[in-house]
Amino acid sequence: MSYRELAPVEMIVTPAECSEIENILSCELAAAEAYREVIALLDPSSETWKLELLMHDHQDAVNYWKTQVKTPDHNTRAHLAWSKVLKKILSKTNPDRDTAAFKNLRDGELLEAKLYSDLLNNSSITAAQKSYIKTILLPAHESHLKRLERMSSHALELAR
Repeated sequence: MSYRELAPVEMIVTPAECSEIENILSCELAAAEAYREVIALLDPSSETWKLELLMHDHQDAVNYWKTQVKTPDHNTRAHLAWSKVLKKILSKTNPDRDTAAFKNLRDGELLEAKLYSDLLNNSSITAAQKSYIKTILLPAHESHLKRLERMSSHALELAR
């Protein structure tokens, strides 16, 4: 099942729920932005399409969480964490930059997976949202981590 296959549930949310949802929405926005930045950094190759798939998963998650928050302009301040890390690698040489980009994407995925795991114990998140996290988001993050690990290993081999 993909992110798109789960229909959004229409609901009214409390301020506490909005805060949690806005935080994870911000993280997903940052993830999509980070992938877009890394794709733009890399030389067009067979690897970029793999990153585009991961980026689309995060964009699908953005679309889901947007349906769950009922504030017109959510605060996206927190979403800058991913992109701040990536901006640091822009000045490195190409092989080092590529390896660092994969590592930083992996670190971002680990951070988001922890946030999602923590949300499973949060009483302000609905049962439907927890189900979405368990069945869609956490397995996707696990898959992303495995793919990024393989891509990082490949980039290291090319850098030698």
